[in-house]
Amino acid sequence: MAKSLGVQTTDCSYFDYLKIEKCHKVLKKLQKLQRHLDMSMLELTKEISSDEKVTEDILSKVNALSNSEDISVVEELCGSLEDLRNLKLIALIATDQNSVQSFLENAFKLYDSDLGGNAVSNETMERILQTVMFLNPKESKEVVEATSKNTKVEKIDLEEYLNTRKPNYVKVIKSWETGLVRVKDDLLAMSRDLTRRMEKVAETGSNFLSAGKDAVSDVKDALNIAVTSLHKRTGSRSEHDKKEEKSEVENEEESNEDKKDI
Repeated sequence: MAKSLGVQTTDCSYFDYLKIEKCHKVLKKLQKLQRHLDMSMLELTKEISSDEKVTEDILSKVNALSNSEDISVVEELCGSLEDLRNLKLIALIATDQNSVQSFLENAFKLYDSDLGGNAVSNETMERILQTVMFLNPKESKEVVEATSKNTKVEKIDLEEYLNTRKPNYVKVIKSWETGLVRVKDDLLAMSRDLTRRMEKVAETGSNFLSAGKDAVSDVKDALNIAVTSLHKRTGSRSEHDKKEEKSEVENEEESNEDKKDI
């Protein structure tokens, strides 16, 4: 259809854009959680590894928000608070300048360490793809079947498959890129944005006042012209205007008399 119409196509379908939109929504929730915890997700999860899925210190911080809706995003990504590796993986991807490379490096380090750090089991990879790319079970199974060797997926095979066969999935991963800055930077960014907005409002208000003054001046001049025109047509003038006109006539007559004497 696109070829017949002579228009370009993209690598993404409607459903891929839904995945990207889902990513943006999750990022907003995580940003809000960061502000309430007063620490970044990267800092919160720094002690988590393949062997230690969660620590008591992390649990105490997260449980402090147990009655808040903010904690729901952690459960959404991890399923429970007992295994926060998915949260750490997202934090690593979303604070990196190259989210795709970060995903490929860290996904294999955080899970199934017994496989050597460059491979994970088929089941683990399916869960990772559903968490990071928001693939449905059928889509994640297709990726695993295309890249699996002997019940495991190796990093080099997944990287080649994504870059050559699924560039639309790569775009979903890239939508995480630099989405989670540190809390201090996040607040500074918000402050800068607010300052720019206030400056814009002030500039708009100044322009409005200036335009208002010009408009008032124009209206005043127009009214003076209209009143003068009306007086000329009706002959109605103020006593002051009559005196000024009489004085001008007298001055003109005196001037004429002086010229005659000369």
